Amino acid sequence: MVMMGFMLTDQLPFKDVFLHPIVRDAQGKKMSKSTGNVIDPLQVIDGCELQVLVDNITSGNLDSKDITRSVEDKKKEFP
Repeated sequence: MVMMGFMLTDQLPFKDVFLHPIVRDAQGKKMSKSTGNVIDPLQVIDGCELQVLVDNITSGNLDSKDITRSVEDKKKEFP
């Protein structure tokens, strides 16, 4: 964005950039392996199916109630 803005307008589009280490999901919850709401970016780029995402959740070490919640959330996010 900076390079394209500079190339087209000969000005920087903004002066300050703020970085924050916490990544949040669609509901605003912190993404964490222990809550089961993380997605491997390579799977998204390669275009994996929903069943692969569900299999990753069920093969982890989550509680049964967390597994069902995570699977439902994945089905909502990736229909």
